[in-house]
Amino acid sequence: MSRVRPPLAKSHGFTLVELLIGTVLGGIAVAAAASVIVSHLNSTNATIWAVQLQRDLSKFNYLLNSEAVEACRVQAGTPPANDTACVPGTFATPLSCATVTGPATNFSLLVPLDVANADPVERVITYRLDSGRVLRDGPRILTSGRLDTTVANNQNNAVVLDGVTAFTPTVSADCRSATITVTLAVPTYALTRTQTIRVAAGAAHYIR
Repeated sequence: MSRVRPPLAKSHGFTLVELLIGTVLGGIAVAAAASVIVSHLNSTNATIWAVQLQRDLSKFNYLLNSEAVEACRVQAGTPPANDTACVPGTFATPLSCATVTGPATNFSLLVPLDVANADPVERVITYRLDSGRVLRDGPRILTSGRLDTTVANNQNNAVVLDGVTAFTPTVSADCRSATITVTLAVPTYALTRTQTIRVAAGAAHYIR
């Protein structure tokens, strides 16, 4: 005698409530995963920017010190004129850089440059803050690494540092050294880096 099997239960699929609950839970999981990914990307980008800011400051430090070592005088405010003689101060009338006239965010170097079979000529290099950038005005740098003595060939408004929120030079009273505070910022990540750069004039004063 054969046994009668009960009929199989019919599958009705998922109910609307189950589908809604699954959708909500899936959305929560996706949102959580997206939040983790975005947080990781932001952290990675912030790290990359921090490294880049430090590299930019290091390069700027190197450039400033490389040019300062050729200078006979440093100055804040209004730049000195080209061909200003690099004469030393005297006990009676010492050179004074304590009083700054003109933009306080200007920093200038008076550099004596050799000219064949002639006395050196003095040229001025100025670094200045303009709309979040430090610009360099002055003699162009030749492929040989030397500075061009021809004033007409000066390269002005050259961007040497971007994203600058502070550029504050403080020059010593004898015009021979300076401390410059530079702050870079990346507003997107509320990230800032500040560095104090110390430079000293490397060329001796002389009387032509």
